[in-house]
Amino acid sequence: MQRLPKLDPGTLAGRKREVYDTIAGGPRGGVRGPFVALLQCPDIADYVQGLGAHLRFEGALPGPLRELAILMTARFWTAAYEWCAHVTIAEKEGLALEVITAISDKKTPEFHRPRKRRCTISAGKPWNNAGSATPPLPWSSTPWAGRERRNWPR
Repeated sequence: MQRLPKLDPGTLAGRKREVYDTIAGGPRGGVRGPFVALLQCPDIADYVQGLGAHLRFEGALPGPLRELAILMTARFWTAAYEWCAHVTIAEKEGLALEVITAISDKKTPEFHRPRKRRCTISAGKPWNNAGSATPPLPWSSTPWAGRERRNWPR
């Protein structure tokens, strides 16, 4: 079930259309996910997309490490869209499927390079979400329910 109506770029005007065109014409190649909702406030959408584009496409982190951080964060917060959007990107960037699966299962991944392992251990400590004010998403009610196991965490 789609939560927001499909975005029709032909109905956008002014600043919304300008920001839409910036996102669609940029390295993301389209407007989807949180940007559909963010376009309700185009100035915020523009700031968010600019920050994300800088971190993802111009940042100093190498691709696999960047995607590792994104997947760790998505898994910790049970962010279904972010997880699904970045699993394939992480694989293309060279993050091993075993690492992705471990993150999905809330386990500390094994790495061949100790430097990455130290980073993951410190980021992976809070897997026990006891006491968190943010409850997990009801996965069965998301559009991703029923997808292949590796495509989203449970």
